[in-house]
Amino acid sequence: MNLKDFRATSLKFRRIASNMLRPDRADNAIIYLLRFKDFIDSDPIVRDIVDNAISNTQYDHHMYFFEDSYWMTIKPPINPKEHLRAQYDLITALCESKANISSIAHRIPRGKGTNSKESVSAFMGDLFGQIVDFITDSLSEEIMIMEEETKGGANINVGGNFYGTANQAQGDITSTNIVYASNVNDIITLIESLRLQIASAKIDDDMKEDILDDMETIEEEIKKDAPKSTRLKKALAGINGFITSTTSGTIASVALITNLQELAHKVAPFIERFQSIT
Repeated sequence: MNLKDFRATSLKFRRIASNMLRPDRADNAIIYLLRFKDFIDSDPIVRDIVDNAISNTQYDHHMYFFEDSYWMTIKPPINPKEHLRAQYDLITALCESKANISSIAHRIPRGKGTNSKESVSAFMGDLFGQIVDFITDSLSEEIMIMEEETKGGANINVGGNFYGTANQAQGDITSTNIVYASNVNDIITLIESLRLQIASAKIDDDMKEDILDDMETIEEEIKKDAPKSTRLKKALAGINGFITSTTSGTIASVALITNLQELAHKVAPFIERFQSIT
């Protein structure tokens, strides 16, 4: 498999996983879960990632998700591979029985006023967020490794955009601006991972939409020949506001906050570089 194959798989997986984590309707949840299961079993890249992680691990998923009186209880194992095995086997069991996800989701205690769609989204994130994050991170890591291996050529055009003049001397390529070209792919890959993390995060839907909008602005601008620093600043301010918010900091995962901080760090050079463009 080459870099193009991994990028295509990553894109497909993100779309399918996002639909599974946030179904458009509560009663469609099992449909999106079936599609998710089919993809991770049939795509050779994702199948290998999952098999390598859990093939030699056993864990009874009934110990992970079980009935306690009327209510359902989630008790993740400490071992990460056992957690992945439990999630995969639970997905298999739910798909084989064509389970009513909405009905099961309502048996997990939630705050008052939670509607069916919100309950199902929270259920999907709680039970299957880790396997989604694991596959997303594995794909991103492999893509970054393959991108590093392909760097060093004279072509520093990214997405049709030119970020610097390359000078060749005795076979070596140097450029004062090549950092911006390489960072474009890094930022896009990071945003792809963040979208899935945000979809499964236990944060308010309005907060999710705000962060997703800010990330979309960043992605749009860095792909341009001349990104607008004012738009980047505004988007970055929104992300930094979320990171520093006491409320958000207590309900968002450490991994999500860390990745948002990394995104802010990677975007800062673009604002400095294109400061004069408003």
